[in-house]
Amino acid sequence: GVPGISAQSAHTWADEEASYTYEETYETVTDPVAEYVPRNEAERKSLELQKAMKERGIVYIGFIPPKMTPATLRQLLERHAGPGNIDRIFLQPESEAVTRRRQKRSGRGTVCYLHGWIEFLRSATAQRVADTLHQTPMDPSPRSRFHGDLWSLRFEEGLMWAHIREKKVAAQREKDEKLHSLMSKSAAQNEEYLQRVSKARQMAARRRRTAEKAGVAGAGPRGLDEAPETGRIARGDAVRSISQKEARKPTGSRR
Repeated sequence: GVPGISAQSAHTWADEEASYTYEETYETVTDPVAEYVPRNEAERKSLELQKAMKERGIVYIGFIPPKMTPATLRQLLERHAGPGNIDRIFLQPESEAVTRRRQKRSGRGTVCYLHGWIEFLRSATAQRVADTLHQTPMDPSPRSRFHGDLWSLRFEEGLMWAHIREKKVAAQREKDEKLHSLMSKSAAQNEEYLQRVSKARQMAARRRRTAEKAGVAGAGPRGLDEAPETGRIARGDAVRSISQKEARKPTGSRR
């Protein structure tokens, strides 16, 4: 027992505590997005599409052999992922300058790809395919063109197709800005050249007027003036004599 408290008092306190009832209330926090009820069929389909997009997975392919097309890549990957489990494929083509050089050298103008991304309908399928096929032959058949090439796959966790689209837009914007800068620089150089040409023509015209005032006639296109009375050519203020040999006289007919 408790020191200083009788057994009867302790029994009375126990009965009083047992008679009390405690009511605990909990505040439930609800997610308005999770409990959102679509108002029509269009909103329902939009919510289902957003949910399906979050469940998708993307695999990055770092090496694409020559003559491999998106259709061929899809056919090879569906052997392991199952038909219909791959949605979108984006392959980054090489630059047009490289394609033109190869076409000029070998006569083949087929576009080659550098790297790309593959979107799977399920994230688990994408991760399984990337882990299983990495550093293995693309086609196990010895007679296949891609038998000697190895897969270079990496599962991109948390990456969505919208991020790839943003990268493409940013790359195109950077390319356009670089082209605009080059065109602006070329236009500035052309304007400077035209100004220099105009200035040179003004100086040539000024020299011709100066020569005419000095009594020299027959201005040439390059600022060369010929004086018939002296038989000399003047370039601006500098006057120099030109020696010329006499023409040979014929010595007779050739036998």
